[in-house]
Amino acid sequence: MTIKLFQIIFIVTIFNSCQNDSKLSPIEVDIQGKTLLQESNPVQAIYRSNDNGLTWLDVSSGLPTKTEINSVVPINKELVLASSSGLMHGSLSNSDLAWKKDFSFFENVINIFPGNNGMYALTSNNDIYHKLHGTALWLPVFSNLKQHLFFSLLETEDGSIFLGTGKELLKSTDQGKTWKEIYKNGWVMEIIESEGTILCTNEHGIIRSEDGGDHWETVISEGGVGVSIGLIDGGFSAITYNTASKIRRVRISLDKGKTWQEIDSKLPPSDGISSVIQSGDSFLCGHPNGIFRSTDQGKTWKLTFPSIEKKVFNLTQIGSIIYAVPRNQGC
Repeated sequence: MTIKLFQIIFIVTIFNSCQNDSKLSPIEVDIQGKTLLQESNPVQAIYRSNDNGLTWLDVSSGLPTKTEINSVVPINKELVLASSSGLMHGSLSNSDLAWKKDFSFFENVINIFPGNNGMYALTSNNDIYHKLHGTALWLPVFSNLKQHLFFSLLETEDGSIFLGTGKELLKSTDQGKTWKEIYKNGWVMEIIESEGTILCTNEHGIIRSEDGGDHWETVISEGGVGVSIGLIDGGFSAITYNTASKIRRVRISLDKGKTWQEIDSKLPPSDGISSVIQSGDSFLCGHPNGIFRSTDQGKTWKLTFPSIEKKVFNLTQIGSIIYAVPRNQGC
């Protein structure tokens, strides 16, 4: 019981801490490990833009009230939402998304991850479930790793599974039957892959591998943590924390993550920048002031959607459509 409670508190702490450095700022939890919301009326909303971030429409109708949205991920023809109320599915073929609850989950779902044969879900109880394509059945997986604290998952085209944990990065080539520790220098929060190059956010910055995880190099390190990574046309984006300037920096790479160019010199400096995406020729950035848009590779930025109740927007892209979720500053 003590170990289980510690795992829950640790997960909540990590996912709600400002990633300014390796130190964590815990939020309040009750004796059962449930989050005590710091605000009496948390914003529960999701917004959509069909014009590269110029205008935004609220598409939250049908979502449960008083729920905290943790992540939004496009999977197949759905927009899948992980929240404190479980999972919600929105149909991308409907303009209003027609949200439907997945009654397999009534607990807090922290994140969801695409898979080759169905999606994965990570709950605040440190459990990972796998749903097979064409079924409504969710099965618990990777129970042989319950001593680890899970943060992220990536399944590559060849079937390899990468798991980011509170201490290391693990890899399995046999659907989770056996695991190999391939990186052991701190937690791994996000993992992405493109054309054989793997990037991860780590407590020391951004790490990179081009041989399936056998060897790693740190490509961005400014004294603070890696905050976020993403895919853009022909490369990657990254947000990291700089301990000297005490702000988060935004960069892109067009050579498979080997070198990086700053695109944030005209953004208002902040330690709360959450995400950056590319839509057509435009870049959009989730910032404590709101959503900023640049059409000249970051030379200039224009605010297109002001912040709501001191939240910062997390951005998700599906083709030319952009979704924005206001969340507490931090992860």
